[in-house]
Amino acid sequence: MVNAIKTTDYCVLFNQGKVTTGDSVYAIEKILVRKKGTTEIRFAYYKKDSNGKENFVPRPLDLEEEHLVSLLKEGIKSEVISKEMLQKVIDES
Repeated sequence: MVNAIKTTDYCVLFNQGKVTTGDSVYAIEKILVRKKGTTEIRFAYYKKDSNGKENFVPRPLDLEEEHLVSLLKEGIKSEVISKEMLQKVIDES
């Protein structure tokens, strides 16, 4: 069993790649959605408070292209995006 980074009523967070710009944190996450029992990939946005704690912001994630590229790289490094999934995208392009 994979260790969870964080568990909430909504999901279990297994892997996370992050890019930080100032007090904004952009994340790509592999989660298990409890109610559906499905493993999903989530793009998320967190805002750091004055103590540096990251607070989830339930809004769409809008990124400049360079930040999206960096986030996708982090997603690959942290195994949110599997090599199999990446190969599938390349093969189907």
